[in-house]
Amino acid sequence: MVNPHGNCKHLSEDAVHFLDYIRTGTAEDDFTKTIDNAVLKARNHQEWRIEYMNWCAYEMDHKIEKRHAWEDGRQIGLEEGREKERKILQMNQRLLKENRFDDLKRASYDDAFRERLMAELFQEEMPSDEVLSSHAKK
Repeated sequence: MVNPHGNCKHLSEDAVHFLDYIRTGTAEDDFTKTIDNAVLKARNHQEWRIEYMNWCAYEMDHKIEKRHAWEDGRQIGLEEGREKERKILQMNQRLLKENRFDDLKRASYDDAFRERLMAELFQEEMPSDEVLSSHAKK
């Protein structure tokens, strides 16, 4: 990486002129004038301009698509989180109603236990093949 604003004490005169050109855009010697002419020629090359514009449009579209995908993923995650929270609240209410205070307490800190409890309490809501697989795991 080049820092055109850095200390130029140990650089050749050509290198100093080049860094000045990068910093200011002003060509001061033959070398930087050659570079400046090449830059102007490239900027004025119609085919390259169109290609550059197309590339910029593609990049912008890609960033927009990426942003939409991120927002969609975030929304899905929020919905999944709300659904899980709703299930946990239902489980807590049911455990309280059934006076299963020890299970409620353990479910508050033991994730695996909480998942087993939820499977036990809500298995009637699961499709039949999931119920069968949950019994096989026990």
